[in-house]
Amino acid sequence: MLRNSILRLLVLFLPLGVQAQEPVLAFVSDQQYSNIANFSGGLARVRTDANQLYGFIDTTGKLAIPLQFDEAESFHDGLAVVGKTTNDTILYGYINGAGQLQVPYQFDEAKDFSGNRAAVKKNNTWYYVDPSGKIVLGQEFVRMDTVIDKTFNGAFDRVVADPGSFHSGRLLVRKDGLFGYIDTSGVWVIPPVYLAARDFSDDLALVATAAPPRDSMKGNDELSTFYNSLPEGAPDLNWSVIDLSGKVVFSVDAEEVGDYADGLAPFYKNGAWGLMNKTGRPVFMPQFHEKPYRFSGGLSAVQVNGTARDNSDGHLYILDTTGAIRAKVPLCDGNGSCVYDSHVAFSDGLIAVKRGGVISGWGFMDATGKMVIAPQYEEVTPFSEGRAVVVNREGALLVIKKPDTK
Repeated sequence: MLRNSILRLLVLFLPLGVQAQEPVLAFVSDQQYSNIANFSGGLARVRTDANQLYGFIDTTGKLAIPLQFDEAESFHDGLAVVGKTTNDTILYGYINGAGQLQVPYQFDEAKDFSGNRAAVKKNNTWYYVDPSGKIVLGQEFVRMDTVIDKTFNGAFDRVVADPGSFHSGRLLVRKDGLFGYIDTSGVWVIPPVYLAARDFSDDLALVATAAPPRDSMKGNDELSTFYNSLPEGAPDLNWSVIDLSGKVVFSVDAEEVGDYADGLAPFYKNGAWGLMNKTGRPVFMPQFHEKPYRFSGGLSAVQVNGTARDNSDGHLYILDTTGAIRAKVPLCDGNGSCVYDSHVAFSDGLIAVKRGGVISGWGFMDATGKMVIAPQYEEVTPFSEGRAVVVNREGALLVIKKPDTK
């Protein structure tokens, strides 16, 4: 898809009296591209309908890596997955930023690099390679998940590989039903002792151990005997947050905790969402009925609903990592004009919102709630490296600059 998937629909409205800037094209291309991805490492993947091949352009629009790949992904850790078809079979390898084939076409499947490691599949076996293509981690570190068949009562349950990615130099691995973490050399930095665990985010991870078993009922009467003979069932879980060494930073006192970003994580407690820092201390006490967006560039936002049935008296609060509310953007401009969709996260200091009414389309809002690029596009991607991909009302695919970006 051209733009990021929308995680959830919002009802947002624009503030009054805002003068948006006219967008500036990053370049005018001499090619007719049918697809342009976000920029990463100064390059963006492109595709044409004419030959249905992929290549990469730079920030000036110049075709830096020629159209030659049957499949391609964006750059990660300086390398990009590319695929070529030979004898009706597509094989994957990796190119560097100069377009040179650094890892030859040889894999049946290939994932993006993270932490200088990538999961690849060859001859029905998954393993991890380094940037030279050398196998550095065997299949024993590839997580296997069971896909449950609910339609035919488990008749078609199957175990499938689910190779994860490194986060903060750690890979979440399951061994003998328990979770732990290895480093990029395959050393168990954090042993597999957890019943449940999540990937690291911002150098912290959420892990769970079994809560103490239930108390037995004292006595020898019939009721006590029956109660004590009941199976324990699935254990209750005690959740904690650990650091990269496996040390417990704090025990979780919340019903749900999201991933960390910019030093903060959303948490749900007593029917409301708040935000906690890396020690577990609330920076925003639980007060929001909607989950705050993931922080990016020190900014987040959360929808605060009003009392009107159409939510026209609500607000969008823009938050920063200090615990301050940067702006309270009204959910109504007085004329009934509203923004009804969003990319639900800031990127490069701007958040994409979609407005309905007389002036409609996608535009971009800054941290003060000001619309810096007026709603006018049919589709947009978030800004990345000062560039965003947009589709105008005529259906043309364009790349625009972030205001004040060279």
